[in-house]
Amino acid sequence: MMRERISPTMAWRATVGLALAVVLAGAVYSYWLGPDLRYYDEQDYYMLATHLAQDGMFSKDGVHPTAYRPPGWPAMLALAKGLGLDVVGIRVLNFLMLALAMVLLFRIVARLANHEAALLAVMLVIAYPVLFYTAGTLYPQIFSGLLLLCCIWVMLFVRPGTLMGFGYGLSFAAFVLVLPIMLLLSPVMLIWLWWRRHWRMPVLLALIGGMVLGVGAWSLRNTLVLGHFVPISTNSGVNLLIGNSEHAQVGLGVRTDISVYKAHAPKDEVAQNRYFTQQAMHYMLAHPAKTIRHYFAKFLNYFNYHNKLATGGEATKAKEMLMLLTYGLLLLGLLARMLMARRQKLAHEEWLLLALYVASGLAYALFFTRIRFRLPFDFLLIMLAALGWHACIQRWRERSKERGA
Repeated sequence: MMRERISPTMAWRATVGLALAVVLAGAVYSYWLGPDLRYYDEQDYYMLATHLAQDGMFSKDGVHPTAYRPPGWPAMLALAKGLGLDVVGIRVLNFLMLALAMVLLFRIVARLANHEAALLAVMLVIAYPVLFYTAGTLYPQIFSGLLLLCCIWVMLFVRPGTLMGFGYGLSFAAFVLVLPIMLLLSPVMLIWLWWRRHWRMPVLLALIGGMVLGVGAWSLRNTLVLGHFVPISTNSGVNLLIGNSEHAQVGLGVRTDISVYKAHAPKDEVAQNRYFTQQAMHYMLAHPAKTIRHYFAKFLNYFNYHNKLATGGEATKAKEMLMLLTYGLLLLGLLARMLMARRQKLAHEEWLLLALYVASGLAYALFFTRIRFRLPFDFLLIMLAALGWHACIQRWRERSKERGA
């Protein structure tokens, strides 16, 4: 391998500088946006957080308990509100988490490759403005991306004892309560830890025990408060129906017309969740071939550069072209890394990143797919793209040196 042109110290200083610039620019952007919440989901999260902070109740109105949303992100917002942060302050906190994700991204790639590739990964975050835009919302995607990078760090570089494994299991359970799709990805992660990292079976069992205990505690709360067993949230049924019903279309998402089902659905949220789940299952079993075709179409849509938004006025041709160019840059980097695999085989760690990225699309395709759902996992793509583009740069340097010899 050729010597790095940028010293580790320079690369680290540049990363810290870029991270601080993101926080500063994010603070200015946050104050410019003000306290208004543009999206329904943001308003929902903030309402839950408000009642959790003020009343100690996970509720939309402060009277009736709910489990419609996963509790992790509202709990994080409630903690921020408890510290005195308003909407603008929480936006700034989101940008701080994006900056921390950049720093952690640098550390991971530096250990996988070198500091040049790590700095390139940080620069790709800057060159992917949808992450900056999302940090200006009260969505959980940036927080989820930071937690995902923490998981990757543990999986790649930590070999814990049994007690620490249990602690990691509890931490992962908290992550699941922020981003429930991680529950479907946990088998991939556990297989990796056993197969490639050779974690001892007692540690793996402790990890699983912590996961079960953490998620089980919230499930117990739902059972006691709602009177029914609800593992995480009661919106899984409607999400399944949105992606698997007669009017479902790829990319339509929450715009899908399920009004007929809503008209006949029970008012109770637990019963409604079961009804929507049953209707979606009935449709899939009645139309197996169409369901399979639609599933793979949804999977491909996971890697799209634009969505049909439920909130009008936010999508423009200019934004779509920017997304096409910037996401395309990441995909080209991944393609470059795959093409370079004949000269330099993909490391086991790279296969893990790729497997998790693809698996996230396969998991979301069970329901419906959209760009926002993909964003936490785009940090994995950024790492792979950085390694790909860095391999191209190294190859170009080698050829330049050969021509100059």
